[in-house]
Amino acid sequence: MRRHKIACATFVAAAAALTAQTAVAAPATTGVVVDYREQSTTATVATPGGGLLALHANRVREGSRVRVTSVRQLGNGTLAGRLTVVGK
Repeated sequence: MRRHKIACATFVAAAAALTAQTAVAAPATTGVVVDYREQSTTATVATPGGGLLALHANRVREGSRVRVTSVRQLGNGTLAGRLTVVGK
């Protein structure tokens, strides 16, 4: 859980200039889904650089290689985005 908060805080800090419900103007990130929580629709994505990104997203199987797009910060400070499977 602590790693999720650190990853989220790191990403939010990088996107500090954003306001709620604004899309992040950054290139798409790729990674592997290492955890998915059905109840909160939260996925944790391990990035190639070794970081973790936690965001509310569509359902994707753990272990899937994905592209993360349309990342935005929600009003409660969490992140939301779209995951597109690019491999198994």
